[in-house]
Amino acid sequence: MGREKIVKRRYFIAFLITLSVFILGIFFGFIMDNIRVDFFSQLAQRQELDYRSLQLQYQLMDSELLGDQCQGLKQLFDNYIKELEYNREQLENYIENAEINKEEYLMLKRRYTLSQINFWYISELLKTSCPESSDYVTIIYLYGTDEDCPKCDELASYLGYFKKKLGTKLLVFAIDSNFKEEPIIDVLKNSFDVTELPGVIIDGKNYGFLDKEQLKQKICELLKYPDQTEICNN
Repeated sequence: MGREKIVKRRYFIAFLITLSVFILGIFFGFIMDNIRVDFFSQLAQRQELDYRSLQLQYQLMDSELLGDQCQGLKQLFDNYIKELEYNREQLENYIENAEINKEEYLMLKRRYTLSQINFWYISELLKTSCPESSDYVTIIYLYGTDEDCPKCDELASYLGYFKKKLGTKLLVFAIDSNFKEEPIIDVLKNSFDVTELPGVIIDGKNYGFLDKEQLKQKICELLKYPDQTEICNN
């Protein structure tokens, strides 16, 4: 009888330990997930402030109340683009790994999507107002899943390659075309006549899928000083 009690006690203790580990796992997972949400909430707010600052500077410059601020504005813009690219990679990694507070992540993804479109808009304005200090090409890349866009991975690798080679001379704004939570994506698709994926919008025109050589040709064609880039000279 005493032996049975000992065995039962061992089972009970093992059960308590297992239960404690399980509860602690959920608890720390919940804490870490909330930390990620708080971090990216602050990050999204900072990006919104960055955009508002750029927008205000552009409006002031356009109104001729200030002197020529093109160079300073371009430098700020380059810094914001680098930060935006880093934040995109971090945000997508966390969205894929998040299991709790999924709605929070969807909200952050929507805010990030809007931030990308905002920066694309500003970049186009800068190219018009400050052409001499805006030697870069902007690309909106509308991608989908493997099912509805079998060539998206191939195109993404080309864009990544040229981005690595050209740095801030190539601005790629990757937009999830299936992200229905943000209506402005459908506005972009309709405005640029994107009926099939991938959508590759360069200089106001949708080219659809481009192979590596075609993409290189189009980028080098739109750069103001292509001879200054190694990739365009090869």
